Amino acid sequence: MTALTISEISTLDELMSFLRSASPWFKSGEAETQDAEVGQGEETVLGVCGNWYDVPHKALVLARLAAMHPAADLLLMGGREERLTPADAVEAGGEPLLLQRVLSAQFGLHPRRTVVYTGSRVTNHNLRAILHYAKQVHEFTGRTVRLHLVEEGFLVRREAAALAAQLREDSAAACVIAGIQFEPCGPNQFEALVETHQGRADIALALVLGEHDRLQRYTVAGTATTVTHGLVQRGAVVDVGALDALEPSLAELIAALRERHKDGLLSSGKHVLERLPREQMLPLATPLLGKMCHGQGLETSVEQELEEIPPAPQPESPPECLGGS
Repeated sequence: MTALTISEISTLDELMSFLRSASPWFKSGEAETQDAEVGQGEETVLGVCGNWYDVPHKALVLARLAAMHPAADLLLMGGREERLTPADAVEAGGEPLLLQRVLSAQFGLHPRRTVVYTGSRVTNHNLRAILHYAKQVHEFTGRTVRLHLVEEGFLVRREAAALAAQLREDSAAACVIAGIQFEPCGPNQFEALVETHQGRADIALALVLGEHDRLQRYTVAGTATTVTHGLVQRGAVVDVGALDALEPSLAELIAALRERHKDGLLSSGKHVLERLPREQMLPLATPLLGKMCHGQGLETSVEQELEEIPPAPQPESPPECLGGS
């Protein structure tokens, strides 16, 4: 099986940087202290679209944001037993329930600060639930909502493009949103993503190139046959301009890389992720929890990161209604 060259790894690093951006639709980047300031007539809501990166990477970022926004609700959305739902999340009753448990046990975040929904099958379901909650907050408080969404870095662009498309279709939601910021987390370099996925370059390659592919395929309606749900029909679910900002030279390098590895690494990774029985796939592909990757592929232990976060302030009493805070 042909290995990736240094120049190809550099190409994948550039692609991951592109995928990490929510521009031109929304802001993206690590929240600063000044971002914690809530505008007059606004409510801050923190959100997550659940996947297998929730506990390894997102929990820490959510804990930091929760400390910065002590009055904010946390929306934990996700599935119960989807193709890429980790085994421990299935055992807990769903991705959001496992994340809620970790936030409480490891970061001292009281469960009553979280709103949990486990009925999602895909990212778009998560996003619809988040927008529904924003409208609910506005209905009960009369305030607009400022959303902070935490997502694995290379998944940010598709999620942002999908959210932009939904807001165009849902004028009621668009009217109550004061602003949206994505907080990318996890590795921003390809070799760090490989390490996250147990050293499997084929799996990491299939995941990253798969995101690039979806930004094009999901701009039009289509169907797909999945291992979990069989034939699935979908509409156009991402903004048509999702790839407009990609430099033509980088697009050419990505196409050449895809062609060179289509029958080797890429085929191997797709076979594991898409065709192996789920009980065989998960042990091979599930992200590792023991290390959190940051910046230039540097590693910091989970225990060291936990020591740096003060316990999140707890509300004195439960909110009077689901959307209030």
